[in-house]
Amino acid sequence: MTDRDLFRLSTGDEPSLTLDCGSTPVDDLVLIRDTEPNGYFWEGVLTFIDPKLANSLELDSEAGVFCAYGDRPLLSQAQLSLEPYVMDTERMSALLDRADAEGIHLEGLADPTPAERPGLLSRLFRRHD
Repeated sequence: MTDRDLFRLSTGDEPSLTLDCGSTPVDDLVLIRDTEPNGYFWEGVLTFIDPKLANSLELDSEAGVFCAYGDRPLLSQAQLSLEPYVMDTERMSALLDRADAEGIHLEGLADPTPAERPGLLSRLFRRHD
């Protein structure tokens, strides 16, 4: 399995990047570290490694999938930023160690419904404005 098999970059009307959770090479490591490798965890990883990029995207993950919406170049950058952590257990272990040392729970960095982030219905209605 390659990183290209895990990520999907959609370039339709609303460009998006998705990653199915529960099928990455680092899932077992993340679980051993008492964290669920769900969509909110991956939002937290992106926020931790590149907060400026994370803030420039609309993150709309669920338990089973990481999902980001935004401009295609930013989505491609997000994929490139996440790929090493998705594929490399040593890199993920170092990231988890760093987060632990800083007292940060990665899944807790993601807020699934922040007030400033439009939800699916808002995005759909905005299309018709």
